Amino acid sequence: MGEALVGGWSVPLGTPVVDVDGVRVGTVAGTEEDCLVVDHGEVFLDHVPVAAVAAYDGRALRLAVTMDEVHRGEAEQACRHLTRRA
Repeated sequence: MGEALVGGWSVPLGTPVVDVDGVRVGTVAGTEEDCLVVDHGEVFLDHVPVAAVAAYDGRALRLAVTMDEVHRGEAEQACRHLTRRA
């Protein structure tokens, strides 16, 4: 299945990702440079800076931002490799 290195944790791909309030955002799809890539079952993937990852308890990865911030792209704006492409 594979794993992603996120903030010092080795996290299996497909691990649930929840926001700061515990609301499910999606699943771990991998990493790209300084960002976690989150699959939320739609055509596009969300990017969240690894710095916005608060914890991993072995079952889910918890973010320090809300689901709305992720889906609106606000968290993605902090991903340096994406802003370099613009």
